[in-house]
Amino acid sequence: MIEIKVVGQDSADSIFDQVKSLFSDMYDYMNRHGLNLRLADTGSELWCDTLKKTLGRMNYLVVAMKQEEVIGFGVGAIRITPAYLGTKKLGAITHVFVNEENRVEGIGISIVDELEKWFTEQEVVSVELEVLTESEPAIKFWEKLNFKRELRKSQIGRAS
Repeated sequence: MIEIKVVGQDSADSIFDQVKSLFSDMYDYMNRHGLNLRLADTGSELWCDTLKKTLGRMNYLVVAMKQEEVIGFGVGAIRITPAYLGTKKLGAITHVFVNEENRVEGIGISIVDELEKWFTEQEVVSVELEVLTESEPAIKFWEKLNFKRELRKSQIGRAS
């Protein structure tokens, strides 16, 4: 049985360690689907440490567990629009990832449902996310959940 649960700062380190590992897997997946930026050597540790510090205030972490194993996660964040847009609360789904073996079980939808409940409680006016243009499975997933394309973001790599 799959359990969807909210993770707080005081949650077991084993949960964060598993999420950190899935975060690395997510970047490997994104790099295979067109993301040019690579995760730094300690990137997953840095991300997880930052996330822990902000949970319950501006960030929300949801995990999908099969027994004691974390098989997916999602992160929501609150952002504030600039004053010229009315200083409104926006929800941002910053990450959703389910390991490849469990992708057809509706787990991603359950994770997003939990994030959307939190956004409603936070009284956000809109929820946004970013999707890689070369990741057709991800695009189809978000379209299935009625997310609409609004903005196309482009970038060019620069030598450093």
